[in-house]
Amino acid sequence: MSSKDRCAVYARISTDKQSRLSPADQERKCREFAEGSGLRVLDEHVYVDEGLSGVGSNRPAFQRLLKIAYSPARPFDTILIDDTSRFSISLA
Repeated sequence: MSSKDRCAVYARISTDKQSRLSPADQERKCREFAEGSGLRVLDEHVYVDEGLSGVGSNRPAFQRLLKIAYSPARPFDTILIDDTSRFSISLA
């Protein structure tokens, strides 16, 4: 596998009532997509924020993900998310 085949996963839920999919469900769907696409999710690069709004980027796991994604020696080239609303409410 090349480095282009290695993926990170990001999942987020703000409240139990707000999202129809738990972070575990979001991760499962990303893993299913990866498997069907010939990609490999790196277990050590699954990032989850629970109980945090998608407005803004002040989320601990999201910040760790971005720091690694922007590093010169990043271990993955693809970030999988179940839905763009999990990444950010506003993609401006």
